[in-house]
Amino acid sequence: MPEQHTGQKSGPGPLRAPGHAKDATPPVQGVSMTRLWLVVAVAVVVTAAVTWFLCRIPAGPETPIEPDTVAEPASRAPETPAAPKPVKTAEYIQRTPVEATATRSAADEAKWAEAKTVMGTIATAIRAYFVEVGPQGRPPATIEAVGLMPTDLVGVYFGPADYSLSVTSMDPLTFTVTCTPGSKPNAPTYPARLTLDSAGNWTSE
Repeated sequence: MPEQHTGQKSGPGPLRAPGHAKDATPPVQGVSMTRLWLVVAVAVVVTAAVTWFLCRIPAGPETPIEPDTVAEPASRAPETPAAPKPVKTAEYIQRTPVEATATRSAADEAKWAEAKTVMGTIATAIRAYFVEVGPQGRPPATIEAVGLMPTDLVGVYFGPADYSLSVTSMDPLTFTVTCTPGSKPNAPTYPARLTLDSAGNWTSE
């Protein structure tokens, strides 16, 4: 059978010259790694140089910290509460006579309020007696005569023996009610006597 030719030649292909574009591959990866390490080295050198330069700069003077600006530690112990004010004993009163006098006067005034209430009651009873007996009636000589009992005069700082009355006239009605403390141990010491007259005036001695 005759041999057919297809137009293709058999055997090794044509030889290509070295350096042909399809055979030569440039070493791109090796060059890139070299440049990367070079950049890292330069960065390290620059960082070291800046650090050395900053360390050579002298530090400025330190600013003192004010006592009020110091931060308190979180674990600060609780503050001790302030001690109560001392009680004003007799010794304390002797050391401060001015304050002692003012304190004693305030206490006496509060006690005298009790006596003033009772003395006002006695004055009211005298006027009621006057309305009952009239200007020609006999002046009352005792507190019982105007309708009050000793139990009506008992208080915390004063007792029945501390009160007295004096009616000097029935026409016009003129009287005085007097309180002289002394029957109670806790009675006020000043004033020594308090008087209420028929016109409503208070007089202390």
